[in-house]
Amino acid sequence: MKLIHRIKVKLLTKNGKVLFSNFMYLSLLQVASYLFPLFTLPYLARVIGVGKFGEIAFAQAVIVWFQTFVDYGFIYSAVRDIARCKSNLNHVSHIYTNVMWARLLLVLISFIFLIGLIILIPLFYEKRLILFLTFFIVVGQAIFPDWLFQAFERMKYVTILNVLIKLLFTVLVFIFIKEEQDYLYQPVLMSLGYIVSGLISIRIISKWGIHWNKPNLFMISDTIRRNTSLFINQIIPNLYSNLSVILLGFFYGHIENGILDVGRKFVSIAISFMMILSRTFYPFLSRNISRHNLFFKLNLLVSFVMTIILFFFSQIIIDCFFTSEFRQAVIVLKILSFSIVFQSLINIYGTNYLIINGYEKETRNVTLVASVVGGVLTIPCTFYYGYIGVAAAITFSTGLMAFLMIMEYRKVKSKK
Repeated sequence: MKLIHRIKVKLLTKNGKVLFSNFMYLSLLQVASYLFPLFTLPYLARVIGVGKFGEIAFAQAVIVWFQTFVDYGFIYSAVRDIARCKSNLNHVSHIYTNVMWARLLLVLISFIFLIGLIILIPLFYEKRLILFLTFFIVVGQAIFPDWLFQAFERMKYVTILNVLIKLLFTVLVFIFIKEEQDYLYQPVLMSLGYIVSGLISIRIISKWGIHWNKPNLFMISDTIRRNTSLFINQIIPNLYSNLSVILLGFFYGHIENGILDVGRKFVSIAISFMMILSRTFYPFLSRNISRHNLFFKLNLLVSFVMTIILFFFSQIIIDCFFTSEFRQAVIVLKILSFSIVFQSLINIYGTNYLIINGYEKETRNVTLVASVVGGVLTIPCTFYYGYIGVAAAITFSTGLMAFLMIMEYRKVKSKK
């Protein structure tokens, strides 16, 4: 009760009102990105079947690597840097220009690499059409500068716009997907939602007096170079997490991928909510790290509540949204629910303390160790235990990363 009272008191301050406002709009933005597709899941599962559903999950698992590569840690470094100088629009335009051009360059590199994978790997060649269509999500993400709105703590305009656009394209799923062979419309509609949102957001930013200038190759390469540690910190967990999905497709086929994806969907939504808390506080803590303790208590409380709900109500959740074909996803949901608390600890001690204070390399090293262990563990777990092994490996690796992040935090605090 004392914690809840303290939170209410903090929300009455000016900074508290800004935090609450940005939290609400970031929440709405995540609703557009995650809950709208969730509304279409039962319909898609019934119309296209578990096999095609697994193909979509396979393509998204591959494309997530490229999404993380194109982001390259800019959602942390750009937000932190702009939050500290947002009154200087010339400096903001400089950061904005370099980040946007860097992301587009990384899109080009990603597309070339995807073509190489399709040529070299038979499974990728077989699924080349859905991979190409899903790749346009990467293009849309690259031109959608939500990180700039976050740094300015002005999420209102871009959130309302994106919710309306994503709602429109969610409705279009029910209009265009009527039978199994229509499953390719799903990645097309998702990609269009991202691209339209990005283009309109760029227009809004230009009205603020922030300009996207001509590219400077030296500055672009320097921007990418300085973000390498943050990029490694982001890409490595995705490597072992999404590698397991691809291995599961190789070993067992797309039906098991579909079951795993259904169980992960709800945990992903919960973790996305935790990321909203993290992203809401990130620009604020970049200027007021002394308030870290309040963030710690709030984040941990919410993550425990979510874990308990998903663990004990997993059967009801799966039965409510899906047909009996997906009932085996219950055990996946139960196992992965523990990763919500672990991810919360990573946000608390890694993203919102170590990275804010400039310890990107230390954070990167922790992530490398935990991810290598996770990657090694994933292969036998996937081969012998299928989707249950994948869920267990991901949860264990996330827990190990959280533990090592706490140890690094304590080491830094003791030095101070």
